[in-house]
Amino acid sequence: MAETETIVKVQAESGGLSVVRRLSKGTWSFEASPAASGTATQSHPTLAAALADFDRTSWAELPPVVVHPAFVKAVVDAALERLKAGGNAEAKTQWQTVLSDGGKPKPAPVAAAGTGQPLVLKNTAQPDWGSGVVTEDSPQKWVIFFEDGKSRTFVKSHAKSIVPGSLTPAQVTALQAKASGKRASAASTKSKAKTFTRPAFSSFQEQLTLFTKIFEGGFGGEKFRAEERGAADVTGKAGKIESSLALFKAELSKEAFAQKSPEALFDAVKKLLQSSSLVFPIEGAVPWGTLAAEKRAGAVKALEDVLYGSGAYAERLARFAQAVELKDKNGTVRNASWPLATLFGALVDPSANALVKPKPFASEGAMVGVTVEATLPVTEEKYGKFLAVLQKTRELLVAAGQQPRDLLDVQAFIVRTQADKPA
Repeated sequence: MAETETIVKVQAESGGLSVVRRLSKGTWSFEASPAASGTATQSHPTLAAALADFDRTSWAELPPVVVHPAFVKAVVDAALERLKAGGNAEAKTQWQTVLSDGGKPKPAPVAAAGTGQPLVLKNTAQPDWGSGVVTEDSPQKWVIFFEDGKSRTFVKSHAKSIVPGSLTPAQVTALQAKASGKRASAASTKSKAKTFTRPAFSSFQEQLTLFTKIFEGGFGGEKFRAEERGAADVTGKAGKIESSLALFKAELSKEAFAQKSPEALFDAVKKLLQSSSLVFPIEGAVPWGTLAAEKRAGAVKALEDVLYGSGAYAERLARFAQAVELKDKNGTVRNASWPLATLFGALVDPSANALVKPKPFASEGAMVGVTVEATLPVTEEKYGKFLAVLQKTRELLVAAGQQPRDLLDVQAFIVRTQADKPA
């Protein structure tokens, strides 16, 4: 490492933790070691867990780790702020997030062992959310409660824009209290969720007013086209509805099912779920990837039936959802989520089929007079109620002079207005 230059060195004196950030051939990297050379990781319990995957017995054997430049900079800046404030314990928690394997940041636990401190993160793609405290930390995902008062879920393997945030101890305490209050409120009404959901708006006019404020020009306006419809030739999150429609036609057409093998079709579904912004990874791409090899052909066959088969669509949808035998991290079979089960039908015929988002639809249903059961498993009866919510909302939109292109536009109207409604 003759070409390596030391850029930053930070040390938390109370814990003996030092971190060096280096620049070598245009790539940021860093290495961590205790102040006393050769000390075993076991003497540093706050970091031992984060190093478990390396299977090392001492810090001396730990090689430099390469990560994304922006991620390292954010971590270093956040840790420096905490160290200047005397928050060494919190700084240790931040340093755990930069330990990585294969170039991907290794997720940190919610609190470092022995510190009792929560993990504070932020989304660089959404600065208006502010920083947030992690309220749930599993091997696959984080649930983060942000300063804007909303809780959001992120799949760790896809959360490239999530970096360490910065909150004062008082802010952390206040945010934790607010998050706990919301969880307690949700728990107290859980038993009622199957039959009644409080509407997000007092009237459809209130909802429409917010929509036209967010999207000047309505469904035909430039902002709606940019943020919701996107463009067919733009992939990833920027593509939105149009890119998902284009990729579906290219990969999962009727001709594709006649020509491709079941494994190739399984991969095509995975590609669509990974590329589309219409379904969160935790609801689509991640569980689809758990489908056992021997179950894939049956799931693909059921998908072909729901897309191009005969008979009532809702019946075929329920059969498809039942055929998709997914598993959670413990190997327990789980139901296909509503977004995963209904995405493909919505793409094959967006004017007639619904992409179901249970919670927003349940709230919308309470306002338009349709009681829905926002639970799993997917059934014909439940789907019919969700579809009725979309249809009634479309009727109200058209009567108000709006021109949604299809039910995907109506779905976007429901989800965006409810998500952006001021607290």
